[in-house]
Amino acid sequence: MNVPVWGLDLPPIPPGETLTAATFSVDVLSISGAPLFFDVVFSLMNATDISQIGSAEFVAASAPLGTVLSNGYVFAQLDESEIPAGETLEVPVTGAALTQLSSLYDASGNPTQSTIWFRLSPSITNSANGGDRIQFADDPLDSNAALFGLELDWGVQPEDVYYVASTPTNWTAGSAWSDGNPPSSINNYIVTNNVALQTPSTTATFPGASLDLVGSQTVELMVSGADVITFPLLDLGSDVLRAGVVDAGEAKVDGTINVFGNPTLAGATNETRDLRVLALVTGVSTLELSAPTKTVYIDNTANTFGGTWNVTGGTAEFAAPGAVGPSGIQVQSNATLRILGNWDGLASGETLTVADSPSASVVVGANAWSVSALSIGTNDVASGAVYTLAELNAMGSNAVFAGTTGTIQVGALPPPPPEDLIVGIDTFDSTSAPTPTFTGAGITASATAFSPDGIWNNSVGEARGSSKDGTWGTFDGNGNPASTSTTLGVDCISLLNGRNGQITLSITNNGPSDINLGAIHFDALAFRAKAARTYAVNVLTGSDITVGNVFTSADQAITELNGTAGLKLDDLDPETHDQHDDIDVSLAGIADSTLEVGGVAIIELAFSGGIPGNSGHHLWVDNLGISSTADTVVEPPEPPVMGSEVSGGNMTITWTSDGSFKLQTRDSLTTGDWMDVPGATSSPVVVPATNDVEFLRLIEQ
Repeated sequence: MNVPVWGLDLPPIPPGETLTAATFSVDVLSISGAPLFFDVVFSLMNATDISQIGSAEFVAASAPLGTVLSNGYVFAQLDESEIPAGETLEVPVTGAALTQLSSLYDASGNPTQSTIWFRLSPSITNSANGGDRIQFADDPLDSNAALFGLELDWGVQPEDVYYVASTPTNWTAGSAWSDGNPPSSINNYIVTNNVALQTPSTTATFPGASLDLVGSQTVELMVSGADVITFPLLDLGSDVLRAGVVDAGEAKVDGTINVFGNPTLAGATNETRDLRVLALVTGVSTLELSAPTKTVYIDNTANTFGGTWNVTGGTAEFAAPGAVGPSGIQVQSNATLRILGNWDGLASGETLTVADSPSASVVVGANAWSVSALSIGTNDVASGAVYTLAELNAMGSNAVFAGTTGTIQVGALPPPPPEDLIVGIDTFDSTSAPTPTFTGAGITASATAFSPDGIWNNSVGEARGSSKDGTWGTFDGNGNPASTSTTLGVDCISLLNGRNGQITLSITNNGPSDINLGAIHFDALAFRAKAARTYAVNVLTGSDITVGNVFTSADQAITELNGTAGLKLDDLDPETHDQHDDIDVSLAGIADSTLEVGGVAIIELAFSGGIPGNSGHHLWVDNLGISSTADTVVEPPEPPVMGSEVSGGNMTITWTSDGSFKLQTRDSLTTGDWMDVPGATSSPVVVPATNDVEFLRLIEQ
């Protein structure tokens, strides 16, 4: 550090405003020297050019604050301990220097000169004390310049005003606030007194710069019917936002509600009013919904709240699945949950917990929901299945789930049993384009391997990560087992030292019939924790099946062995070369998983979460395959049971069956064409009993 000088272009400020604060900042890379012993002073100079800064401006020793220079003032003194190595140093511009800086702006807010100068002066020279030095961080766009800046503030600065009412009071009352005035946009408003803050009774927006609830405070919405209260941003910690006691009309709140500390959204204390939340709900933690005998409506379908909705009383109704956001739900005794639509909680890993109580209710209706886990009372519902409401109600002591044809899927569904291996790679002859070692009849396939951090590896030393179990994931190949060889480098493929990467299989169906894709199978094992242990299956553009993400695992899902401490190497140990995760990911659940004749499927297996450069943090992959499933068997409908009844001159024909049938007639049992009886496509059918002989039959439509 000698005597650095920084020049900054002055920006305009709003017309009519006056600077009230300024902060100079510079990035400090390091401080060196032994022992460290120096002070620095900062000066601001209004010279129009650096050439005007003469030797008199360079303060060589500590100078008092406000020291007058020919072009400026000293505004800060710092000792070595106040200079943060590896961080940004921020120095407020104060006193005469701030006055000087403010004077450089005219009434229109434009600077009267283009540049202002800041200088740092040490109290010692480099040679005076072992070469003490401050190294500033280089600007990435200019290695000869440090990263620095100037922050300016203007106008009236907000003041903190406190709610001081002793009884619940409308926020518009000046007497409710410590400054004696109704809220205005220039001040911050703070509630700490444990007295409910009430809103106006007609549509209004909180006018303050901010509203801060400290401790467990309460805000009561006094609007009713069509009127709405809006909070531009209301942070709720352990606070309560509820409908005030007014009448029977619902209370509406809009704006943004940010949740961070287990607050409550509630109906009126006398149980006469609903609460409708139009506001965007953000944040995390647990958010209680309570309106005994009434309803809390959650209407904003863009909610990003990522905690848990806890329904403790009355009904909580979500206008659409999007209103739930990426959050789980708990339903307590005396509470009802209703979500209008098909809630896919499984996609974001959400859970549903329901009290096994005669007064708890979950209204599914005719919707299809999915969750990662479901608990009824103390019982956890088995994962990997779709349940009807009747099946769920049979699991508890009470019929908690209500609706008609609704279902709830719990966890990911297991892939259907594989029928045949379509393509497999159990010998990796290339680290960039391994050749499939098995292809089914009528199948052509190719593969690529890529790593953004380097290349894949198939060296002989990494054969220690190969699998000998003979299966593709858990699939035995149905007569086409995987290789059990474990001595050659090509017996597996690996991502070394924390690299990430992908293997992509391109499959073409050249056979005579369509193929229903079943699952992708593979064996995987990580040597150490910083390997790429998160995996995803994607169908890529160019495929003739549905494109998109099929599945993404939890972070770092693949087992790691803690290095040599966990990896088995003794071939006499049955676990050696058999410590892998056997992984199967279903392809049958995507919208179109049928590979038609002539069709192409491009399927990517991606590994991520690795931290490149970490020696010994390897991922091994082996026995990669894709299977088909059997064609869906369509059971024939039950044969119809026909009945007849003669009344007067007519015969009534009836039948029952799960299928769709129509009635046909002809004059002979053995000859002639069967003709449709007009309009006879459903039971019952009335036909004239006038023919001497007539034969009738039912045939599937």
